[in-house]
Amino acid sequence: MGEINSNYNSLFIAKLYFFTQINLLATITTNLRCYFLFRVTVLSLFLFSIWLLWSGYYNPLLLSLGVLSCGLSVLIANRMKLSDEEGFPVEIFFRLLAYLPWLLGELYKSGLEVSRLVLNPKTKIAPRIVKVRPSQRTSLGLMIYANSITLTPGTVTISVSKDQIEVHTLTDNAEKDLNSAIMDNRVEAIEENV
Repeated sequence: MGEINSNYNSLFIAKLYFFTQINLLATITTNLRCYFLFRVTVLSLFLFSIWLLWSGYYNPLLLSLGVLSCGLSVLIANRMKLSDEEGFPVEIFFRLLAYLPWLLGELYKSGLEVSRLVLNPKTKIAPRIVKVRPSQRTSLGLMIYANSITLTPGTVTISVSKDQIEVHTLTDNAEKDLNSAIMDNRVEAIEENV
């Protein structure tokens, strides 16, 4: 009698394990489908908003053709496996949109400073090469940081590695800004949880 209960219990445990694995697999599959749909939706909306911004046409025929062309582009990109995490990083997309206004403000301030240097012949520039230690963990974060430095007037990224970035600066303020690591910390916040 004890042997029958033992076999029954082990059969019950095996069935329970099997159904738990099936439920886990179904949950993972559902999550992957939701993630895929989220990625496709965000990419489609992004492409359509750029199309709408650049075209400037708002009649129904052209809007529907724009939606169709953006949808077709996303479909082809997915079939070619080009819209993966590296090609279109949805995870950081919204954080990047929050970073851009700050970056534009920095570009404006640096542009004014460099214009003042150029227009006033009495001011002296102090060009130098500065080595900065980046705190980014991914190559995407490193690329965003290096390009943000290069976009800022008065600074140019010369070389990039995981350990350091070499930057040519025109002024002391540019060097102080780089050493204060404000931009570095903001870019690091973009790649959080990636």
